[in-house]
Amino acid sequence: MKSKSLFRFFSFIYIFCTVFTYAQPYVNQLSINIISNQNAIVVGENGLIMQTFDRGNTWIKRNVGNITEHLYGNDNLDENIIFVVGENGLILKSTDSGINWEVKPSNTTANFYDVEVISQNNVIACSDSGQISLSTDVGETWVSIIVGGVQSRLTDVDFLNENIGFISGYNRIVLRTEDGGFSWSSLSSHEMSGDFNSVAVKSEFDITLAGNQGKIYNSTDGGFTWTLVENSVPPVNINDIIYINSTDGIIVGENSLIYKTTDGGFSWYNVNEKHALSAIVLNSVSFSSSTDGIAVGENGTEMYSYDGGQTWSETPDPKKIIASIDAVDPDNIKLNQNFPNPFNPSTKISYELPFNSYVSIKIYDMLGKQVRTLTNTYQNAGIHSVTFDASNLSSGIYFYSINAGNYVKTMKMILTK
Repeated sequence: MKSKSLFRFFSFIYIFCTVFTYAQPYVNQLSINIISNQNAIVVGENGLIMQTFDRGNTWIKRNVGNITEHLYGNDNLDENIIFVVGENGLILKSTDSGINWEVKPSNTTANFYDVEVISQNNVIACSDSGQISLSTDVGETWVSIIVGGVQSRLTDVDFLNENIGFISGYNRIVLRTEDGGFSWSSLSSHEMSGDFNSVAVKSEFDITLAGNQGKIYNSTDGGFTWTLVENSVPPVNINDIIYINSTDGIIVGENSLIYKTTDGGFSWYNVNEKHALSAIVLNSVSFSSSTDGIAVGENGTEMYSYDGGQTWSETPDPKKIIASIDAVDPDNIKLNQNFPNPFNPSTKISYELPFNSYVSIKIYDMLGKQVRTLTNTYQNAGIHSVTFDASNLSSGIYFYSINAGNYVKTMKMILTK
C-alpha cells in the first residue's frame, strides 16, 4: 500500500512539475505581450494562456479553470497586474504575474478583441458592434462607452499617453479620443476602404493603420487625413502592426507575412523571405526593446528576432537566452531541508532567491493531495523562510514544493506526534 501511495505521489509530482515547463501547444496563438526582457504572455484559442520567463526557451501553460473561450488580447500595468480579454465579454485579471486569474464582470456578451492599460487606474477594451468598455478602478468594474453611428467590430486600441488614443475597426473605422477614452470622434474617410485590424500611434500626429488586402494608411495630422501606402505589401491580410521607435516598425499577417519599415511607415520591405513558403498566419508581434521581438500565429507558431526585426527564426537563439538569464539562473534557487526534521508540530522552511519572482510554496500529503499553501506572493531576491504548523494534521510523510518562475523543486519532511 505504501509503495503504491508513493508511486501515486511521485506520478503526481511529475505531472505537477511538467506543467510548468510545458512546450507551446499546437493551437492558434492570437496575441503576445512582452512584459519585460524575459517575461511574455501569449493568449489564444480555447482559453490558452502561456507565459515565458526566459525569452521563449520554455513556456508555462497557465491553468484558467473552465475557461474555453478564444482569448484575443492582453496587456499589463506592471509585472504583477495583467489583463486578458476574449469571447463572450470575458475579462480576466491577474494580480500575481499570471499565476492566478479572476473573471471580472464586463456587463456584455460581446467579443473583446483588444485591451490596453492607459494609466494606473484606467483600462480600456474594444469589442463587437462598436462597443468600447472602460474601467477606472484597475479593471474591477466596467462601463460601456457609446460611439454614435459605429456598429462595426473594433479590432485594436493604442494609446500615446493617458489622454490620446486611437481604435481601429472594420468598415474603415478609426476613432480618436483626447480625454482618456470617455468620448470618441470618428475619423473615417470615404477615401479609405476595407477592414482595419491594427493601429499604431507614433506621436500625437503620426498614426498608421493596417488591415486586410495589404492596405496600410498613414496620417501625419492626427488622423484627420490619410495616405494609402501603395505597392509595398502583397494583398494579404495584415493582422498586427507595431513601431519599435519613431521610424522602425513591423507588420505581420497571412502567408507568413513579416515586413519592416525604416521610414516611419511610408515604405515596407519583406524580412521573412526564408519562411514565406510555409504560409502560416501570424497574428501578433511584440518587442521588448529596439532589438528583441516575438511574433506568434496559428498552430503554435513563434518567430524570434534579435536584430530589430531584420531577421527571424522559428526557434529562440540559445546564446541570447543564456545571456539574459545567466544572472537569474533558476538552478541558483536554494530550497533547504526543513528544520527541525522530523518535527512536531511546526517546522521552518528556508529558501534563497537569486531574482525577484512570484513564489508559491505548497504542502502535499503522501497521496499528492494539497493540504496547505504557505506562501503565494511576489518576493524580492534574497533569503526567505516560512513556518509550517501541522497541529491539525496526522503523523506521516509530507512534501513541500516551491514554484518560482519556471522552477519547481520538491522535498520530503516527516511529522511525528
